[in-house]
Amino acid sequence: MHTYMKCSTYITGLALQYVAPEDFHQYSIDEFFMDMTASIHLFASNPCEFALKFKREIYERTRIESTIGIGPNLLLSKVAFKT
Repeated sequence: MHTYMKCSTYITGLALQYVAPEDFHQYSIDEFFMDMTASIHLFASNPCEFALKFKREIYERTRIESTIGIGPNLLLSKVAFKT
């Protein structure tokens, strides 16, 4: 469990490079939401491009596969994540 928590903390740190703390919402140890509205233009031209970049960064740094859901609000991003 210690290693799992350590990886979660590391990935959270990666996420916080892209959003302000108030736009980051930890849902559980292995799930979080990011509101990219104010910052996405700094990192990518669209949400899909950012998602692919972020997934790649997570994998390259941790060798952990991830899944990203994109939507106009938290509920729809969660639904997209589950499908």
